Amino acid sequence: MTQSDNLLDYLNNINTNGEYKMTLTENQSAAMTALIKNCLDVMGGTCVADLVDDPWVYARAEDLVNAGWTQKQAEGTFGSLVAGGYIYHDVGGNYTNDLYALDGYDVDFSNLLQFHK
Repeated sequence: MTQSDNLLDYLNNINTNGEYKMTLTENQSAAMTALIKNCLDVMGGTCVADLVDDPWVYARAEDLVNAGWTQKQAEGTFGSLVAGGYIYHDVGGNYTNDLYALDGYDVDFSNLLQFHK
């Protein structure tokens, strides 16, 4: 790998916090897949492109519990995805506006395609 390849890899893996995205574990990838599926089910969509018209793709650790994770596993996995920049934490100033959304800041949500089959 050349120096320019390393730089390109780095630039392609910057999260919304301006930090380098971590490599996901199998569990984290499965969680992203489950969260995307849940978002699509809730809004009646079938593919990632359907999320383009839904500007806030909300997610909760509870969604992972509903998909088969234990509460403790869901909290840990969800927290690691927030820390890694795959889930955006939108702090709205109070608990009713304290939201989490899948990181779909690419205009076409192409960054989420790797998790949706």
